[in-house]
Amino acid sequence: MVIPSTHVGPPKLIDFSCRIREPDSGSAACLLTFELEDKEGVSTNQEGNTSIVNMEMQPSTLTTLLEGLTRIRDQLSSVANKKQ
Repeated sequence: MVIPSTHVGPPKLIDFSCRIREPDSGSAACLLTFELEDKEGVSTNQEGNTSIVNMEMQPSTLTTLLEGLTRIRDQLSSVANKKQ
């Protein structure tokens, strides 16, 4: 499938990093950094425009995310086992 150059879509993930900030006086947090490449013509007229997005997740948010991903994995495994 060939996607025309005028296709509009989400930015391309180039790189990411994840690290844990140790608690000093508050609670620990997961720090995520994403490097994204905007598609041509979406946000600027320059090709290859990159941007850095930083996120901080508190432990409760990270726990909720991981629990959701675990449920999805379990559901997919269940479907895969039924087809065998």
